[in-house]
Amino acid sequence: MARKKGKKGTIPQFSLRDKLKERQETEEEYSWEEQVEEGKDAKQAIGEIFPFSSFIHMHKHLWEKTLGIFIFLSFIYLLSFFSFPGVLALRGMIFNAVSESTRTESMPQGIKEVFQGHNLVPFNLQEEEENVEEEGEDKGVTGEELQFDLPLEGSVAGKYGLRKDPFTEVSRMHYGIDLIGSPGNPVKAAASGEVEGIYQDPYHGLTVNIAHSQEYSTLYSGLEEAVVKEGEKVKRGSTLGFLKEEENPLLHFQLRKKEHPLDPQQYIFLNN
Repeated sequence: MARKKGKKGTIPQFSLRDKLKERQETEEEYSWEEQVEEGKDAKQAIGEIFPFSSFIHMHKHLWEKTLGIFIFLSFIYLLSFFSFPGVLALRGMIFNAVSESTRTESMPQGIKEVFQGHNLVPFNLQEEEENVEEEGEDKGVTGEELQFDLPLEGSVAGKYGLRKDPFTEVSRMHYGIDLIGSPGNPVKAAASGEVEGIYQDPYHGLTVNIAHSQEYSTLYSGLEEAVVKEGEKVKRGSTLGFLKEEENPLLHFQLRKKEHPLDPQQYIFLNN
């Protein structure tokens, strides 16, 4: 009996339903979804309830992803210890890839002032005029005649506001001023107040935080050592600590009100 021949070149036909079923069965082998109890509505499975449904397949290759991220972050960290030209260029490229340079030319005036550091207080913040006078002790500042003394005998090396990084050419906001002094120079309290904290800032170094009246505070960073203690009351001009014994040591000085940064040069006398 002769066998019936099929058409030449006929492409085998597969059911789309069969292919989808096969794919689904393969995925279920690696699924974290728990089996639904018999008689229980499948929609109540925890794997199908938002937001748990978005985590169903995240476990796939989780170890490889975690290891890759760890290696990348370790590589970036190690780059900070080298200053070779090629490394500096690579650091600049990475910095540019993860940050955005702020351009203020086309910004509205109100927004432009914020980015340029002229106004960092939220637009809807109405500061109350307070005239507080403490009895028996000079708190340093009262009323509208708020002024602070220069905390260091030196000159301004860096102003408050946007500064462009000389290596990456990316503008970044600086919330204080940098004062340059002589090695070992004493750093003094800009106004009377109370030592609120002494700690190591990861960027600026040893820092002393002084709380003043009217919710003002000043920060003195970059000290070699501090000679005051937390909770100690200090007078205007009292020595808080000393600069580092190095060439051209810097003091980073910040002024805040209600934790909002202000431009110190608007409130202190700068003779140099």
